[in-house]
Amino acid sequence: EGSEVSVYYDPMLAKLISYGKNREEAINTMLQAIDEYIIEGVSTTLPFGHFVLTHPSFLSGNFSTGFVETYYSKDIVENLREKESKLAARLALYQHIEEAKKLRVPNHLLKP
Repeated sequence: EGSEVSVYYDPMLAKLISYGKNREEAINTMLQAIDEYIIEGVSTTLPFGHFVLTHPSFLSGNFSTGFVETYYSKDIVENLREKESKLAARLALYQHIEEAKKLRVPNHLLKP
């Protein structure tokens, strides 16, 4: 159970820091943490962080302080979130169908 954050506090709710044996491991740890974060009721920069951490320029190390101006737009992130949501829904439906195939309920329990 969460708690409310008053408007009188700094808007930073949490700081996410990751580390690893190398840059790739630290990035993967950060992506996993972003995917597992649960924050409701407020907008966060987590989708932006995911966008940056998965962008080819960032992954290659070939980026600069102009990264956001060059590559980022709100529409791009929203489009990616929509695609991820659709994929998650398809995976959930597939899992449900597969589990339903395994589950055998006696017919007399299905009738009202």
